[in-house]
Amino acid sequence: HVLVVTDKSGQRKTYGGVGAGQGKLNYPTGVAVLNGLAYVVETGNHRVQIFDSTGAAIGTLGEGQLLYPSAIAAGKNEIFVADARHARIVAFAPDGRLTRVLGLGILSAPRGMDVMADALLVADPGLRKVLKLGFDGGVAMEVGADWVLPWDVATDKEFIYVADVSRDELGVTTMEGNRVGSIALASAPANVWFRSGKLQFSANT
Repeated sequence: HVLVVTDKSGQRKTYGGVGAGQGKLNYPTGVAVLNGLAYVVETGNHRVQIFDSTGAAIGTLGEGQLLYPSAIAAGKNEIFVADARHARIVAFAPDGRLTRVLGLGILSAPRGMDVMADALLVADPGLRKVLKLGFDGGVAMEVGADWVLPWDVATDKEFIYVADVSRDELGVTTMEGNRVGSIALASAPANVWFRSGKLQFSANT
């Protein structure tokens, strides 16, 4: 129930601790950074909490609007949140305004996301699908097929990578959504992302 910040020298600081008050966290499941602020999605507190570079909690998003949110991603000027129990993606401006709702009536239990220039990739284990949603909310494409529990998705703009927690591998598709192979792993991946152009993943624990 903490936010861990590691600086370039490897020193780590932790913030939070279990609770519902300002600065406390309850089952944080993801973090996104926008304009130098860290946005932490809390599944247990049904909100997104905002921390500045000193680790101070400075506000929240989505209180009273989210129900068991499960993932978060930053766009150019918006924060996208997988509102799992409401089966939708909601986007917020940095000032807290809800800017758009995506996937309502389409999604089942959205989990992982990656923001593209013109769309949003969404891994939905409830549907057993990975979808590309346009910012108008419609389905632009189904990514790959035969997923069992797709938990997260990321792209380097050349390929799309899917973490399916039922398999010890990352699924790989073209940008057109055609399955082209997989990357074998020692254990099932829960999350996948790119940092400094390098593919990263974490194990399902």
